[in-house]
Amino acid sequence: MDNDLSRRTFLGVLGTAGIGAGLGSSATAKEGKMMAGTTKNPIKIVGGKVIQPQREVPVFRETDVLVVGGGPSGVAAAVAARRAGAKVTLIERYGCFGGQWTGGLVLKIPGVCFGKKQVTMGICEDILQRLDKMDQAVIERDPGEQPTVDAEATKYVLSEMIREAGVDVYLHSWGVDVIMDGNLVKGAVFESKSGRFAVLAKMVIDASGDGDIFSIAGAPYEHRRHRIGLVCRIGNMDKIDRAKAKQ
Repeated sequence: MDNDLSRRTFLGVLGTAGIGAGLGSSATAKEGKMMAGTTKNPIKIVGGKVIQPQREVPVFRETDVLVVGGGPSGVAAAVAARRAGAKVTLIERYGCFGGQWTGGLVLKIPGVCFGKKQVTMGICEDILQRLDKMDQAVIERDPGEQPTVDAEATKYVLSEMIREAGVDVYLHSWGVDVIMDGNLVKGAVFESKSGRFAVLAKMVIDASGDGDIFSIAGAPYEHRRHRIGLVCRIGNMDKIDRAKAKQ
């Protein structure tokens, strides 16, 4: 038997696995056939200004609760709403859950304990208990300590909780606008590789981290700056005395 895969067979295998888009090229049903692009909503320059014509945004789905953002607050909101019996849709702009907690490597959880007493429970404690069962997934769980988690293990646990709860999830979709009826937010508009789409909801929860949705809806907000930095993890190193390090 010939062990060499032809290009056609290889692309077919990738297509079946649902990862053909990762090739960075357009694989068509008929190999080698050039497909014509379609301009859905042509944007033109009129009088030196860029003008986009009016267009219909397709309604992708309707839901009871729409959570925008899959960070820790978004996951907690989605899981809580689903456990309460609501139909929940969670839409996240990246390809994983956790936001800055996991993707930004902000791994310590402040506020879990006050003195020696643990004061944060609920879904946060649910997450930590799941991490406790995994090797080195969370450390500093003693009374009075503020836990530190492993980013990849936390991504897995958040995904597991979302799946168990039965939340409908859509990734790689960015919230770009809101749907208003007077002063009421009736849904949100998202942008993805497929274009713009709308999700209608009885309740919209802005867990974007930047207040993208409520600010677009006209709610008051404050613009604040915060220290930023490039976070990295270093292993197999012992802590040293700061005074000795200056010698």
